[in-house]
Amino acid sequence: MGNFYEKIKKLVKWIGDIINKVIKWFNKEIRKDVENKTEEFLLKNEEKIKNSDNPVKIGKIVGQQKALIELQKKVEEEKKELSDADLLTIDSMFSDEEFDI
Repeated sequence: MGNFYEKIKKLVKWIGDIINKVIKWFNKEIRKDVENKTEEFLLKNEEKIKNSDNPVKIGKIVGQQKALIELQKKVEEEKKELSDADLLTIDSMFSDEEFDI
């Protein structure tokens, strides 16, 4: 049982290291662009947000949604560099996930 536990600990550490690398990459490469586009979007829609029943909540939601849209655009750009086999691999990993952007 101890051997399995050690393998799980190593796997979880490996996953954490990958997540950390992704976060560092995101902060370096993508964050500023996504933030700028989200900020522009919110400023462009300032009046609609201010005139809503719940401007704080509306601003938060549309800001998050715009950031997700911009991230999805980045994903699509990256996917163009992958082979069909790699694209199928990605699709298979998310086949059981429930999400829609």
